[in-house]
Amino acid sequence: MLKKRALRTLRVLIPAALWLLARGPLFAFQSVERATVTAVVVLTQAPLSNAVLHIAHNPAQRALRFSRGLGLVGVASHIPISLSSFAGSKPSPGGDPLQVTLTYKIANTGIQKTMQMQGTDPFIFSFTVPPADILTDAGSTPGLAYRLDALDLLNGKTGSFPSTDPTQFQPVNVGPMTFHVPAGGISATYSTGVSDGHFGYLYTRLDFPPSSGPVDVTIDEAAALGQPNSLVPAAFGSRFLSPYPEAYNITTTPPNYQFPVPVTLTMWYPSSQQTAGAPSLGMLNFSESQLAAYAYDQFGSEWRPASANQSLSNHTFTTRIIQGSYYGIFPSAALQPEDFRPPQKIITPNGDGINDVLEFGNLDADATIDIYNINGRRVRHLQGVFIWDARDDSGSIVESGVYIYQYSKDGKVVSGVVAVAK
Repeated sequence: MLKKRALRTLRVLIPAALWLLARGPLFAFQSVERATVTAVVVLTQAPLSNAVLHIAHNPAQRALRFSRGLGLVGVASHIPISLSSFAGSKPSPGGDPLQVTLTYKIANTGIQKTMQMQGTDPFIFSFTVPPADILTDAGSTPGLAYRLDALDLLNGKTGSFPSTDPTQFQPVNVGPMTFHVPAGGISATYSTGVSDGHFGYLYTRLDFPPSSGPVDVTIDEAAALGQPNSLVPAAFGSRFLSPYPEAYNITTTPPNYQFPVPVTLTMWYPSSQQTAGAPSLGMLNFSESQLAAYAYDQFGSEWRPASANQSLSNHTFTTRIIQGSYYGIFPSAALQPEDFRPPQKIITPNGDGINDVLEFGNLDADATIDIYNINGRRVRHLQGVFIWDARDDSGSIVESGVYIYQYSKDGKVVSGVVAVAK
């Protein structure tokens, strides 16, 4: 009888116990054990992206040193981001509230500053380090160093660039950039530190074709558009709407090196639209259509027009150069074909590097130049080259005397004379 009663009791208790176990733990220590096991399962099975915030950002490696500022743009999100997927469009926010903090250090001054922005995931952030905080590199210490830290204001998740180590900063060089050009040529980009609107940076660029080296080249921003700077010669004359250019200084080692073939120089200038890290041309009272490219003639001590292609979308002028000098972008009256005449009246091709060649004003790539002797016989035909080295078509230096040059620009033929004195 007792055995039968015990069996009936077990038939009731066992289902009840199973039902209670299915509902969850009964005691506090069981709750702790269950929570611990659950955490282990989540961390081992869930992707790491659910545990941290991600910062998608192209590192700034260089900034201009004259009144530009540094634009830093990126995306903070809980999921890994491809910047290319955001280029040209903005995602629809609506996720967790996020906060991004920019911390930057100024050269070796010991000064450290922070900025903050807030938005919802995915959050496109944009910071501009003010011009006053952009200092030239101090020896091996970069002019600026920065880091980015993201925080989810709801759950406390974090993300960092360039590292979770709070002592790690991204260095930004400010000042001259020197590089070696091998005999085979090279392309060198000199970052402006100005955002291109697609999470990248705008550049001033030098493209050296094969046979243009070997040589060491240094490029440096020498002046800011519309701002006086004693380092750069000012321009005078009625054609200039402002005497102060956006200027770059290009030097070579050895000095006064002439590139055997023309080198392509693409110069950036601040746009007419307000861009992160750049002033507006509207502040300077002229438009992009009033800009023109110039090259500084070291011997003639004057700024001379440079034939160049302007890109309004990239805010650049592209021209060709044959030697180091100052190259700039001025607000200028419209250039005429006569403005590209060579400044030299006499050339002395003796190989001393001084007044050896006749230099035209960076004519178009397809321009032709013809040189005639006093009897009207053509001695040299040039195409795509805007210097005459006093040699005839056979490669020999011409005799001393007066020669006539002729070139065409914008459909107009321009002529002049030059004397050769050996």
